[in-house]
Amino acid sequence: MHDEGVPPFHILDKKDIEKELSKIEKRFGMTPEEFHKAWKEGKVHGHEVMKLGCYYEFYKDEYE
Repeated sequence: MHDEGVPPFHILDKKDIEKELSKIEKRFGMTPEEFHKAWKEGKVHGHEVMKLGCYYEFYKDEYE
């Protein structure tokens, strides 16, 4: 049962993050590693870019 007014939420697991990161090549035409470098160098911008960059860093720290 959820507290009233609090929406349900899903905690991303390893497979969820891998699924998100797999979208990088299709959307941006680069590997996740190339994408992360471009993000850190300020060559790509936007909300989706920031989200994927953070997912990449978390994935590397947590699972590799």
